[in-house]
Amino acid sequence: MRHVVAAAILVAALAFIALYYSGSNTPYGPHNEAWNGYSIAASKCLRPVYYPDYNADSIFIIPMTPISGEGELAGFVERGGRLVVLGGNEYAAALLRGLGINASFINGTITDPAFNALNEDFPLAIVLNNPAAPSNATALALYGAEPITINGSYAAVAETSILSRAGEGGGAGGGGRGPFLVAAAVPRGRGYVVIVSDPAIFMNSIIGMQDNEEFLQSLCGGKAVLWAGELRVDSPSRLVRLAIGYAARAASTPWSYALIAAPLLAAAILLNWNRGGRRRDES
Repeated sequence: MRHVVAAAILVAALAFIALYYSGSNTPYGPHNEAWNGYSIAASKCLRPVYYPDYNADSIFIIPMTPISGEGELAGFVERGGRLVVLGGNEYAAALLRGLGINASFINGTITDPAFNALNEDFPLAIVLNNPAAPSNATALALYGAEPITINGSYAAVAETSILSRAGEGGGAGGGGRGPFLVAAAVPRGRGYVVIVSDPAIFMNSIIGMQDNEEFLQSLCGGKAVLWAGELRVDSPSRLVRLAIGYAARAASTPWSYALIAAPLLAAAILLNWNRGGRRRDES
């Protein structure tokens, strides 16, 4: 019996390892090597984590689900950290509100018929001098960016050209005519919250355009992490990584060692009990 149990444990462990190292199709996922993944960005400077890590210099978040822990994030920024919020959806706006930042995203994708990387769907944005992310980058290739509006103090980081448009024809329901703010830095304590309305700029298919990679390196600074746990769960391999991440977080507290060791201890007792029963039967 114990051989069957051992074999089952071995097969389960091998399947677990195979899932962990298998590919992913999660949009913006650090293990996704397709056009919409972040595998290149992860290989440059973004270390993926699946639980909150406040020991980094920069934290990148792509809000695809509701985000909690605004208080911890605010404390991270106030102590001198850099929080980079990538995305122009309602989850990003809600996170910013939770951080005390009154920002919104105008409903209308930016295009530019003249100042672009490939065509009008890939408008360019000029990188401005700013205290939050000094960079040698001069122009960014965008794809799906929306204009940012901020009520309060901020430093403009990147803007599109005066020829850019947002929304259908720049009319009602759109953002009108450029230039549009697409990246900004809001000071908080000794740090900054950097808002970028277009997470696509660091996708595998876009990061090599213009100065996008250089801009990423400047935002990363020293140690940078991508909170991959905030992305949508849509693959078995991602579920496994998420489970391992939270297990590692739980293991960081001393009292939890007993909880982790308990199943192993129970399995050892069960195997020894089974072995002792077989010996008594044989005698």
